[in-house]
Amino acid sequence: MTASKATKSERVASGRPFLFVSLVECVCEAAVELTQTTSLRGRLGHNGGAFMPYLTAGLAFDQGHALPPDVINMHVGWTIGAGVEFAVSDALSVDLLYRYTDLAPQNYAGPDLGFETHSVTAGLNWSF
Repeated sequence: MTASKATKSERVASGRPFLFVSLVECVCEAAVELTQTTSLRGRLGHNGGAFMPYLTAGLAFDQGHALPPDVINMHVGWTIGAGVEFAVSDALSVDLLYRYTDLAPQNYAGPDLGFETHSVTAGLNWSF
């Protein structure tokens, strides 16, 4: 079987992506939940005073859990993104980041499933 990527329309809202797949080779339906994407990334930016645009890239990991059957797989892949950080004060900054993640396919008792995610995050950084 060939690996298939999750499309935006195949994910269910609620903060956790789900994938529902029907394959022509077998009449089956698999639901896979990704628990939490973890990444190890580097960040390279330009310090423009209170404004710092940056690029980020690195490794990404996530655990997929399929029911039925009860199958758990670790997905490993890569992630890349771009963001901007604004200094609000000497100790506080606001961060806005877009990140693309591509996780390698794993076998879930039939179909090989890989995942691509797009995320936009906002954060507060406090230095002390």
